[in-house]
Amino acid sequence: MGKGCAFCPEQANTGEHLWSGWAGKLIGEKDRYVIKRQMAGTARQWKTIGLNEKAPVLCDDCNNTWGSDIETKMKSVVADMVANGAAIELNKSDIAIIVTYSLMKAFVCDYMQDEVESFYSLRDRYAFRADLTFPRGVQIWLARTFVGHGVFKGGYTKLPLKTPDRFQLYVFTVSLGQLVIQVASSRWTKKSSRKYKKPPEFSFPPDSFSTTIWPVCTIPAYWPPLEQLRGHDLNAFIERFRTITRIG
Repeated sequence: MGKGCAFCPEQANTGEHLWSGWAGKLIGEKDRYVIKRQMAGTARQWKTIGLNEKAPVLCDDCNNTWGSDIETKMKSVVADMVANGAAIELNKSDIAIIVTYSLMKAFVCDYMQDEVESFYSLRDRYAFRADLTFPRGVQIWLARTFVGHGVFKGGYTKLPLKTPDRFQLYVFTVSLGQLVIQVASSRWTKKSSRKYKKPPEFSFPPDSFSTTIWPVCTIPAYWPPLEQLRGHDLNAFIERFRTITRIG
């Protein structure tokens, strides 16, 4: 038996585009890329034309019904952001579409790896499919970067064993053309704490590179931020949870 679908009990029998098929077309179907993947300490890389990589983690029904609906709505909101870096005023409905898409991709990235135990539980994923329920402890930011590459990266962090109020993090970052999305999910290490305590939240020193859109943001929200992530700034943004400040 192969891997089950990430969002329902069916078998995974179709590939989910990591960077979304519509985004790959907007970014450049004939552009050349070097894909790099780190798995269990082993790095692989290969050349490709266009960002067409897929992960076989969804069933046909999930991929082509509600999943496709989310993709269509996302494209309608962010197409100009992805392709041209166009300035946009995001209303409440726009934000809801972006954060739903972002969490769906975070679920996929977490589920597609086999090196560590998945951060999100089967209950989390099934609840999302049922009625787009978000797990507790999710925070989401938007940023902007240059054209010509794609990031699709998840990372896991656990605090040292003797740390008081120990917690875990999963951080997912994806770039679609000029649009960068980062999702951070937190949970207490102790299962009893997860049940009774509010998940930890985090803040960063004010910057001109990112905009918070979940769980709380100013409506309307404005994109892009004042500054664009370039080179080492983008890498620093992806890895910024190495130096976090907990606020709750």
